[in-house]
Amino acid sequence: GSNVHNVRALLPALKVGCAIVLIGGVPAPFDTVAFDLIFSRHSIEGSLIGGVPETAEMLEFCAKHNIVPDIDVIHAKDADAAFQKLVSGGGA
Repeated sequence: GSNVHNVRALLPALKVGCAIVLIGGVPAPFDTVAFDLIFSRHSIEGSLIGGVPETAEMLEFCAKHNIVPDIDVIHAKDADAAFQKLVSGGGA
């Protein structure tokens, strides 16, 4: 069976004018309400980009240009402070 995607439940997590992007195909229809999208200027978009060849190409590009992830492991008790730092543009 396919998983049910509760897209409507994700919309409140978006800032005004932002989008939920579905990578790959969603095998089953999902429910949402037009007013949830209209009043907050949200959108639901999709992309087929993200298959194995595209991922391999992206990783090769990153390796060639020394693009690496910036990871900061935090304790759960520090999550709010880390989030506030991200919101203020301070990074992780």
